[in-house]
Amino acid sequence: MTLNSKQWRVTAEVCRRLAARTVACACCLALPAVAAGQTSSVSALTEREEIVVWERRNVRSLGTAAVTVGARDAEEAQATDVGELLQSSVPGVTGQRLGAANVDPVLRGARAERIPVTIDGAEVHGACPSRMDPETSLVDVTAVDTIAVVKGPYSVTAGPPGIGGSVHIRTQDPEFSPSLAAHGSLGAGYTSNADGWRTNGSVSLARPNMAARLGGGIREFGDYSSGNGELVPSSFRDRNIGGTALWQPSQNDRLRLDANVDATRDARFASATMDTDEEDAYLGALRYTRRNPIQGVETLTATGYANYIHHRMDNANKPNASMMRMWAPLHASTFGGRLQADLTPLGDTRLSIGGDASYVKHGGTRKMARVMGPMAGKTVTSTVWPDPHTLDGGMFAEVTYPVAAQWHAVLGGRIDFVDAGAHPDSAAIAAFKQYYGPDAGDTEAFEANVSANARLIYSPVEAVDLFAGIGRAVRTASTTERFYVFGPGLGGYLVGNPTLDPERSLEADIGASVNWQGLTLNGSVFYNRVEDYIAPVLLAKTDVNMDGIVDLVRGFRNVDNAALTGVDVGAAVAVSDRLSVLGSIAYVYGQNESDDEALPEIPPLEGTLGLQLSQSWNGNWHAWVTPRLRLVDRQDRIDPAFDEDPSAGFATVELLSRLRVHDRYELMLNVTNLLDKNYHEHLTRENPFTGAEVPEPGRTISVALRVTF
Repeated sequence: MTLNSKQWRVTAEVCRRLAARTVACACCLALPAVAAGQTSSVSALTEREEIVVWERRNVRSLGTAAVTVGARDAEEAQATDVGELLQSSVPGVTGQRLGAANVDPVLRGARAERIPVTIDGAEVHGACPSRMDPETSLVDVTAVDTIAVVKGPYSVTAGPPGIGGSVHIRTQDPEFSPSLAAHGSLGAGYTSNADGWRTNGSVSLARPNMAARLGGGIREFGDYSSGNGELVPSSFRDRNIGGTALWQPSQNDRLRLDANVDATRDARFASATMDTDEEDAYLGALRYTRRNPIQGVETLTATGYANYIHHRMDNANKPNASMMRMWAPLHASTFGGRLQADLTPLGDTRLSIGGDASYVKHGGTRKMARVMGPMAGKTVTSTVWPDPHTLDGGMFAEVTYPVAAQWHAVLGGRIDFVDAGAHPDSAAIAAFKQYYGPDAGDTEAFEANVSANARLIYSPVEAVDLFAGIGRAVRTASTTERFYVFGPGLGGYLVGNPTLDPERSLEADIGASVNWQGLTLNGSVFYNRVEDYIAPVLLAKTDVNMDGIVDLVRGFRNVDNAALTGVDVGAAVAVSDRLSVLGSIAYVYGQNESDDEALPEIPPLEGTLGLQLSQSWNGNWHAWVTPRLRLVDRQDRIDPAFDEDPSAGFATVELLSRLRVHDRYELMLNVTNLLDKNYHEHLTRENPFTGAEVPEPGRTISVALRVTF
């Protein structure tokens, strides 16, 4: 199937309008400019040590199948949010879609708190138990400088490691300048499916010892259409503003302040019983770095942060609103800090030691107002978050040292002391006991969790790393898993389990990171055995609201032993200076070994195959075209106890293209789901009111223009 003449005319007209708007804005806002340095593409290779650094750009990932996604990747993908960017860019990362935005990333079959997220070094937690606000959605994708995805439990210096891995987002830095200078960028984009508009811009000012960057963006999207023309509720409005200030009072001291505000309104989610009426996220972090404070210490870094999320959801646009109105104002606060020293005690040996602490607190209620029947006009208020908190304090150390010629080893470990508790009322305690037994009335937990890993790297040549690693991670149950009082959840209703034990995983990886003679390859084979795996489970099917609709009530339980086995590899081969062949494959086999059943919500086998063609003219015009085929197998390994359905396989085609002129003007045109395939991802939950699977967007044409000045 090809695009018809009308669609191409529409695309051309959109390009013309974008060009006119963006150039006009650039003329009005032009400042004394310096030539803006282009952010180089970051390959999907294991991040190597930086020789001279002020502060670690990302979590060190030597000896792992880590992938770093850069600002250029975000621009080329035209992703709606960070989760969608990771899904399209990183082998082994899939996503759970709730709407047009806020794709919740899934890494090696793990999601939510199994993948801890940091933004500019700060730990973040959303306020919605249904994950309408995954942590990756709290920062605008156009503000991203780098995203480091560390696969497996191999990150101990940035907080407790994740069962599946961790994601570390770094926003763009301003740069110092020998004299007063300014530069910036303006961009605008349009998405045909959902009639979505987005604009963004940034400006940076710099002096020899001071620099600042301020940026922001606006997104407005309507409902999208699936391949067969079904209109899927997914509209939203979003505003974002954020910035960074740097001050270097002396040659050895640097202070960095990050602040970000993101506001979402009227976001609709087809797979949830409620929508987001409003959400406001406030993120702030302050970091001080001292270089060479004492002999043998390369850098000493102290960080403090505070985040607050306000989330209000309601059912005004849901089918049951005519019988009963529901709304829930919720909030989450995260406070924390960390202190880290990077030492060079013995030649090439590097040692990082430090400690961190975080305090997470949730709150909120749910209100239900009957519209019909004998209870019409009456409003009932119930607790959603029974004043829960989680306090985590940890100490860590990681050492990297050469063990022989061409061989390096990395050893890391940390211990976390966790205090988790809540103050449920009698109704909340009754709900916990109803589904989990009499012991569920005890809502206090104290844990000492030890995580550690060891990695061995062999580098036969400078551009090739072969590695093996083994790591242990311990994850305490999240606030939602442990303390969420009966309320709306994905695909129905949800209730937490206060009796959950922490998960304890032991993972082994064997892999390679290669950038040699035209071959770029990164990936590994892994086996992850998890004790006390926290599995979602179907607890009941009942008419919760007495509105004639049978609701699914889900919760959580510990499974004695579970295993996740798989592979994820990404590769590119340069056939010539202008042509490269790209490919990836990812697969996870999840098994509940205690019950001899498949684990629920495990993505199926998938792979991609594509080409990248490039062409330059006169040194000032550069063009890239990347056609790509995505192949996804059916998933019939399901957990019947979770009420999970098999999903069919599918194939989609996308076309990414980019034109850059004089290193200042860029035009991007992407077509996703080119053949207008009607399909749904296995991980997307069903519509809770119809039981039908929620389909993905059909053919989508996205065009964007960016001007740098």
